[in-house]
Amino acid sequence: MTRRLLVTLQAGHNLPHKSLGRNPDPLVTFELGGQRKSSSHCSNTTQPTWHNQIFYFDLKDQNTEVLTLNLYDYETLSKNDFMGKGTQSLQHLPFNVPTTVNIQLTNHRGYFTVQLHIQDAAMQQVINQGAYQTGYVSQVVPQVVPVHVSPIVSPVHVSPVISPVQGYGSPPGYPQPQYGYPAPQPGYPAPQVYPQPPMGYPPQQGYPPQQGYPPQGYPPQGYPGQPGYPMY
Repeated sequence: MTRRLLVTLQAGHNLPHKSLGRNPDPLVTFELGGQRKSSSHCSNTTQPTWHNQIFYFDLKDQNTEVLTLNLYDYETLSKNDFMGKGTQSLQHLPFNVPTTVNIQLTNHRGYFTVQLHIQDAAMQQVINQGAYQTGYVSQVVPQVVPVHVSPIVSPVHVSPVISPVQGYGSPPGYPQPQYGYPAPQPGYPAPQVYPQPPMGYPPQQGYPPQQGYPPQGYPPQGYPGQPGYPMY
């Protein structure tokens, strides 16, 4: 079974200064079995962080091969300055178990935090299908597998409804209007029918006959008769 080594560079700690006490621009390279991979550089720091840059190496013999880390001070106009190195044996690393180690510089108290992961090469090829590579650094990104879903279309046949009523009937394809109450559904009680009130106003009771008023009259008008004159 062919194996590969996955190296994840995390951070450096207490790295040496440049001449005159200036901070370096750290850059790291890894070497394994004739393969060489280089990281990006961090500016003006002795405590660099690489945010998990990932490197892949073909691993031929885990018992004899040694991973070498080289530290450089990055230069823009000239060759990078070598600042130190460290080594890590792979002999006792478990298979398919990520293991975090500290690689100590041999000539300085500084060290690097690195994660090592020995994997099956065939499995790694599947992972690489969803990865992109920047320079020598491969960064894993999730792979999106397109899924094609065929829409299921059920044919629907609609029989036209022809109304026997002459005139303006219902358009073909529309259900005929239903009249009255729908038939009761199984399990539900029949709809309650309420009595309809009689139409019109109820007959009114007549008023009782009124008692007549006593006849009114006025005393006869005129002057009372005068006694006649005596006869002579």
